[in-house]
Amino acid sequence: IYHGQAITIQFELHPALQVARRERPACEASTVQVECHLYWPQDELYELCKKLNMSFTAYAPLGSPGRKAKHPEMPWPDGDPLSDPVVKEIAQKHNKTPAQILLRYLIQLGRIAIPKSVNPEHIKENINIFDFTLTEEEMNKLKEVKTRTRLFIWSFSFEHPFYPFADVDQSKYPKKPKL
Repeated sequence: IYHGQAITIQFELHPALQVARRERPACEASTVQVECHLYWPQDELYELCKKLNMSFTAYAPLGSPGRKAKHPEMPWPDGDPLSDPVVKEIAQKHNKTPAQILLRYLIQLGRIAIPKSVNPEHIKENINIFDFTLTEEEMNKLKEVKTRTRLFIWSFSFEHPFYPFADVDQSKYPKKPKL
């Protein structure tokens, strides 16, 4: 960084306070990649990124549906945006999948969405979100979904001095997962 060789700096998993601090002026951050989906929209952080001229990338935009199966030893909060009744209703109306509705929603909000998939059909499905637009009414219905929960709590780092999520009730989860 100090020798002019860093092209970009990316913040991951940090809340608005940590991004706003950016204590090293020689380190010009260009993007923030954080958990962002229907149940955890990160509106405040997104607005801060716009103000600071930083891009905002939505990690786990579908709610990471395979997270529990892939890592059953980890404590996971409940929540599945793909199964949300409002999402399903809108998907049916547009003849789209819930995943396509969730991705289109984030794109229309101005977020960069990076869904993970190793399935070629899902990859094709994920890119086919530009042939329709959600109406203002549909966008408002999605914004009004009551569920608000972080799906990634990073319990393995609860004891770290810079654990960034003050909103997580750590008493609900074991400090160290059983491996």
